[in-house]
Amino acid sequence: MMNDLLAARSQMAMSLGFHIIFAVVGMGMPALMIISEWRWYRTRDPVFNAAAPAEVWHMMFAAYAATAAMVAGIHAYALLRGTLRPAFHRAAVQTALFVAVPAVLLQPLSGDLSARGVAERQPIKFAALDAHLHTGPAALVIGGWVDEQTLTTRGAIEIPGAISAALHFDPNAIVAGLDSVPVADRPPAGIVHMAFQIMVGCGMALALVGVWSVWSVWSIWRRRRGLGVALPADRRYLMA
Repeated sequence: MMNDLLAARSQMAMSLGFHIIFAVVGMGMPALMIISEWRWYRTRDPVFNAAAPAEVWHMMFAAYAATAAMVAGIHAYALLRGTLRPAFHRAAVQTALFVAVPAVLLQPLSGDLSARGVAERQPIKFAALDAHLHTGPAALVIGGWVDEQTLTTRGAIEIPGAISAALHFDPNAIVAGLDSVPVADRPPAGIVHMAFQIMVGCGMALALVGVWSVWSVWSIWRRRRGLGVALPADRRYLMA
């Protein structure tokens, strides 16, 4: 059973771990810059290429969302199990949500920008992510497993033309598939597609919790006529 001490120590451990990573990167930045400069002179391959801006924003939102969601989850669990200091845990959840909610709501936008960049600069990688196996109009493939030998997908839900419409605003637009390159040059589409689906699913789940948070807090604020903002006490919300 989680008590107040364990909850506080868990939050501190998560927060310190997050800040220690940034401190190490900060102290190692001069060395990273030297290595990057050496790599440029050696290969003429830029470290920060055209994909960097979208990727940096996307991963930054992901880091804030994941860390804040973990902190909120620890204290929400304490509220669910019962605690002698509910005010402390409710304040901790509120503080974490102030960080998590903006990040999870902005992350789908940065993810869309990142995906468009991948589709433009790395079309075969994009084909593996979306399980787009044959060149032509691209469907949105949800779930399923890719058979790389036969270039088929088992157990997936497909929305025809959705990816083509999202990329080119035309459901009949042609998008390069895995069959457009030799077998030796194809990425392992099965595991790539599955990992991508799990990542998107987790992100969308957090985004839905973020929307739920905004709606719940706004509803409570309206009922209280602007007299402060309270955390919803619904057990379903705390479990989410």
